Amino acid sequence: MTILRAGTVATRQELRADFARMEAAHQALAPVPCDHRIAYHDETQEAVKVMTPAPRFIAALMAGGFVRRVRCIGDDPVSGAPVLEGSGELMGPMSYDEAVAFVAWKDMPPGTNHFQILHTDDLPRIGGSIDKARKFRAAWRLKEAT
Repeated sequence: MTILRAGTVATRQELRADFARMEAAHQALAPVPCDHRIAYHDETQEAVKVMTPAPRFIAALMAGGFVRRVRCIGDDPVSGAPVLEGSGELMGPMSYDEAVAFVAWKDMPPGTNHFQILHTDDLPRIGGSIDKARKFRAAWRLKEAT
C-alpha cells in the first residue's frame, strides 16, 4: 500500500481498476469533447466548465483558454452557499507538467483555493489533448504507487 500525493491510500491494483473505470467512462463520452453534464452554451461562445483535476481538466489547460481561479472566502449566512472570489486570465496552451503544477493547489486545505473553473471557446483542441492527458496521468499515478 502506498500513500499518494493527495493523501489517499491505494494499492497498485486499485489504481489500475480506477484507471480502467475512468477509461470506460471516457469512451462512453468519446464523441463529446467536453463533459456535457456541466457544459453550457453562451450566445457568444461555446464554453465548458471543468471543476476537477481529472484528465479532461488537464486536457483543457493543455489546450489553453480563459482560466478563472476561485477561492472560498466564507459561507452566506442566509443560504449557506459558499461565497467565492477570484480572478481570471487568458492562458496559452500548457505542457502536461505545467498543467499538473497549475492544479497542485487542489491539495491545499479546503477554502484556500477551492474551485477551479476553466472557460474556453476552443473545444476541438481540448478533444485532441484528452488522450495525451489521460496517458500522462495514468503513468504518473502508477509511478506514485511504486
